[in-house]
Amino acid sequence: MIWWVRLTFRTAWKTLRGTRGDFKTSDPRAADLTARWEAQWGESAPVGWMLRESHHPRWLRFWSLPDGERLPKTEAGRAETERRHLAALAGLNTTDAPLMIIAEDYHPASYTSGWAKHDLPGAWPWKRFVIIEDDADDDDEHLTFYFWVRAVASDAEVKHVLGRATEDTARFVIAPPDLAWLYAPYDGGADMLIIDDEARLRLRAAHEEWLPDPEYRYGC
Repeated sequence: MIWWVRLTFRTAWKTLRGTRGDFKTSDPRAADLTARWEAQWGESAPVGWMLRESHHPRWLRFWSLPDGERLPKTEAGRAETERRHLAALAGLNTTDAPLMIIAEDYHPASYTSGWAKHDLPGAWPWKRFVIIEDDADDDDEHLTFYFWVRAVASDAEVKHVLGRATEDTARFVIAPPDLAWLYAPYDGGADMLIIDDEARLRLRAAHEEWLPDPEYRYGC
């Protein structure tokens, strides 16, 4: 009973604070982004592990620390993680295009939702993606992802959300307007989906020492 009371209280508190992540997809920008997304990435959701499955030939992964260490334990480790993320992004965004953050959140009624609205003020609701397990036999086995979008406001904002990804407290994709590449950081590195084969090979060669150990299928 106590957990239910805590859940209700936390949900109510987020609502009062305006950070619950209420989700309405009537924003006129949503249809435009959906058209651009589907032209490049089809029906795949903007989630790193899903994209590497559906677009594996476009996939590249870097580790953020040597030997695949997932969480930095020192200031030096945190600095190295940030350095690698920023270097990879610079290598992707060679035209210095404006960037956007596509942030993954959960159902607005969930007490865990709202990080995107809290950390990315002004983010607008884009799209729901419903994932149905192959062997699902009821609605409980459907997984729904909610995505918010915001134009990157500053380098400091990028560093902030990258820090959240490093701590495994936020999931998102960074992308340019044409969606020619996607950067999906996680606690341990980043998945990159790059349409241009030459650009992907150049980035791979530039940071070959960051590649995962080949013994891992996905280079955890």
